Amino acid sequence: MTDNLSHSLHEAESSKRRIILGVLGGILVISGVIMAWSFARQEYYDFYAIPKDKGDNLFPRRWQDFVVLGGIWTILVAWLWAGYWLLRRTFRPPAGG
Repeated sequence: MTDNLSHSLHEAESSKRRIILGVLGGILVISGVIMAWSFARQEYYDFYAIPKDKGDNLFPRRWQDFVVLGGIWTILVAWLWAGYWLLRRTFRPPAGG
């Protein structure tokens, strides 16, 4: 009797955990895609379609700009990977069963 009760409590806890992981992973993936799209769109308009200028001079990118871009894209990729990992963990079959 106690084995059945213990097993059902474990199943309920496991399903709650999967729901929480799924919601968190979904939020991370959706927000990561929105942030990446917004950042890429801003970069396109700021530096390719309509370059920033000061007076009559157009300023090319400096090495610091590329370092910042690399850092931002690294953080966005890590954000998306964390969301993917949580979703993958949510939808995998349960262990031992």
